[in-house]
Amino acid sequence: MAGPGLHATEGQGKPFSYTTTMLLLVHFLACEPGVNQTGSTPSESDADTDSDADADADADPDDADDFATAWDLPFDTESGDAIEGDDIDIYKVTGTAGQQFRVQVINSDEGEAEDSLDTVVQVFEANGTRIAWEDEHPAGEVSTYDSVCFGFFPSTAEYYVQVQDRRSYEGSESPVSSTDYTVQILSPGSIPAEDDSLLSVGGSFDIENTYSWYSFPLLFEEEADVDFVSVGLPYDDAAVVLVANEHVESSPAQPYIDVYNQDAEQVFHADPAWLGEGRQMLSTLGTSYVLAVGNSAGGGGEAYGAWIFVLITEEGYGNDRETEPNDEVADDLDMVDQEPSAGSWYAGYAEGRVESTADVDAYALGTGDEAYLSVAFGALSYGSLLVAGLDITDESGTVIATASSVGGDDPQIENAGPFPAGSYTVTVRALDDGSGGTLGGVGEGGAYRLGVHATSVPM
Repeated sequence: MAGPGLHATEGQGKPFSYTTTMLLLVHFLACEPGVNQTGSTPSESDADTDSDADADADADPDDADDFATAWDLPFDTESGDAIEGDDIDIYKVTGTAGQQFRVQVINSDEGEAEDSLDTVVQVFEANGTRIAWEDEHPAGEVSTYDSVCFGFFPSTAEYYVQVQDRRSYEGSESPVSSTDYTVQILSPGSIPAEDDSLLSVGGSFDIENTYSWYSFPLLFEEEADVDFVSVGLPYDDAAVVLVANEHVESSPAQPYIDVYNQDAEQVFHADPAWLGEGRQMLSTLGTSYVLAVGNSAGGGGEAYGAWIFVLITEEGYGNDRETEPNDEVADDLDMVDQEPSAGSWYAGYAEGRVESTADVDAYALGTGDEAYLSVAFGALSYGSLLVAGLDITDESGTVIATASSVGGDDPQIENAGPFPAGSYTVTVRALDDGSGGTLGGVGEGGAYRLGVHATSVPM
């Protein structure tokens, strides 16, 4: 239940999306400026997009449609050609064991027409084994490149980069007319230095721009290796989005991320199952965090690489914040008519944090007609550490609906009722572990979002 639609501050952003829970759908308009591990933005060539000035003058990518005729493309050298229909262009590069790479393609035709070029990049070993691929960007569609493919070379050898239209990649006939593109292979950044720890990080960078993806590579060099990277933010009270690369097929690593604040307290966790689609750290309280990235699959060595991508929203992004103390005097939820096609549907959204084991957050709402009440709740699904309990009470204080986190899933209340018109209160609390503590996190690690729905018919 995110706030309003978001727009990139640089370039002409294209939307990407990912789902956090049933009603926690966040849409960003993001740009990917090609940021290296230190956060600086490398310059982009103004050369002709069809230029081959740096390559063998007798070579032509149009003739490079198999490994034997692949066109040599050294690192940091921009090249390109034109693709028409089912054309396939193949480039050759020499990589070393454990070396990270980034292949970026710029398309001269950024239109939305059906016959517009939409590139796919694949990277192969000489024996035909694919080690990485990408259609858009690991985090979704971005404005600055048509395709951005990240990966690691598993051994010192020659590798082959293949560029083609998405339709031909999927096995259908491509409608693309002759369209120019440029391609460049980079080896950006460096992996965090060893031996690193929470208090002595192996790498650091500062985020300067909103809605731009900052990327850094990791290499799990041995069993149980955890890499620590410090991230500086330009302000607090924002959302930080974290994504891990899913398409590094040469690496068996399955990264997870724990985030620690300036007091060395863990405030966030995301496992591999969530990181592929992105996790959002809610309403930060500080401007400096440490990402601790480990490998849940076990193992280590030169082949165990991963890429992590970080984006920050604008300050204050999200839903209306709770106002403490709201234990006894509840915050009023602004219930807005959603105007569905059948019946009435009012919804209100809020964002908060359970500060302590004694903290109970309360939200008040009123219904003018008989209604079903539903609460969509997100905490663990965002990466928060909060294991929460939800209650809905009526005017007399009687609990009329309840739910709690079970098996790692956030509590949800669906279609409770119908209840008569009146005043109701939704409360959020941390679950008791039976010894005076909590089952999960509180404080900065106890962040959540919720949406309350009052409907005349079941949702």
